[in-house]
Amino acid sequence: MATGQVVLYPGSFDPFHLGHLDVAAQAVSIFGSVVIAVMHNPEKPAGMFSVDERVQLAKDSTAHLAVFGSRPMWVWQLMRREKCRPPAS
Repeated sequence: MATGQVVLYPGSFDPFHLGHLDVAAQAVSIFGSVVIAVMHNPEKPAGMFSVDERVQLAKDSTAHLAVFGSRPMWVWQLMRREKCRPPAS
C-alpha cells in the first residue's frame, strides 16, 4: 500500500544490520521510497566503520529496494532536496 511519498530514515547505522533493513523494507512498502541518511555525530566516539563504509553497507544492503542515496549534508537540506515533509498530525 505504497503512498508514493518519500520518507527520511536517519541513523548512524554502525553497522547497518538486518533490523535496519527490515525497517527500510517496511517503510518502502508503506510509503513508496526511502532516503537513508547515514549520520555522523562528532560527539560520539568512533564506531566500527567510517561514514563512507556505512553508506556503502546501506547501499549494498538495500540495492533491491526503492532507496535513494544521498551525499553529506544537513538533514534539513536533505529533506528539502528529496521533498520530504513532516507527517500530518
